[in-house]
Amino acid sequence: MMRQDTAENGRGGYAARASRSIDASKSFLLLCAGLLALALSCAATLVQAGGAGVIPGTNYRELSDPQPVEAAPGTVEVIEFLWYDCQTCFVVEPALERWVSGRKGDITFRRMPAMVGGHMTYFARAFYTAEALGVLDRIHFPLYNAVHRHGRPLAKEEELAAFFAEHGVDRGRFFSIFRSSATAAKVRNAQIMSRRYDLAGAPTFIVNGKYRVDPSMAANAEALLQVVDFLVDRELKAARR
Repeated sequence: MMRQDTAENGRGGYAARASRSIDASKSFLLLCAGLLALALSCAATLVQAGGAGVIPGTNYRELSDPQPVEAAPGTVEVIEFLWYDCQTCFVVEPALERWVSGRKGDITFRRMPAMVGGHMTYFARAFYTAEALGVLDRIHFPLYNAVHRHGRPLAKEEELAAFFAEHGVDRGRFFSIFRSSATAAKVRNAQIMSRRYDLAGAPTFIVNGKYRVDPSMAANAEALLQVVDFLVDRELKAARR
């Protein structure tokens, strides 16, 4: 099974890991590339013959209290709960981008920071700051790369502001949004939603407010997204009946 970053197995925030050597970061990148290649070349898939092999309670959980969705007509809502300090989120991201691109017209996809521990607050603020400034798409994967590929020190607000500045964000504007009460309120809402969806960590996918899928339920990135894909198809078929 893939690893899910949780409050229990979290690494205590970015600062402790940021001191690792660049050589270690490169070694991890090679490992990630190998895992992705293995996932994409894997001949055995979970989803066969219309979903045979996908087991409720094993490959996904049905929520006891389904939540309202914000989906365009004729589409299925898919939410990814993420954390920028999460290695598995980083590994899954390229395959996720391809999957989302291939399901345009079928899904309403959005991201939200996972908040299952206080150590996730810092990067949740970074997420909502980028969103408020209209640069989330611009900095999303570069921020993953800075953390996991380059081992860049970003544990201080000044360091994070410098990173945002490299992507066209005024430093003063960054601090204003990052430290604002509006951003703090969004982080609190993410915490509420994380509880409602009974999240254990990141990444976690919620399909149509009904189903939860996380890395503990799949062997690799490809298998994880195949389960999400199966659930999307099932919800689309149910809506057309």
